[in-house]
Amino acid sequence: WMPSFIGIYRPVPTSEFMNGFHGFPTRNGSNLLWTGDLGHPVTYGCVLVSSTNALTLFDWAELGVVVEVRA
Repeated sequence: WMPSFIGIYRPVPTSEFMNGFHGFPTRNGSNLLWTGDLGHPVTYGCVLVSSTNALTLFDWAELGVVVEVRA
């Protein structure tokens, strides 16, 4: 499960799969993946932020908000 997921684009337009922002992936309420990997490319295209920051962003962003990701 990707907590506080905000989808921003579909890497394959005809797919249901989306990349976006999310906190640390969890299963059954336990942190499983990437807790020590913030700032490293581990998400296959998503933007990983701490679960606390993901929740803040999720609560703040309104539907339709413009997202610009810069490298």
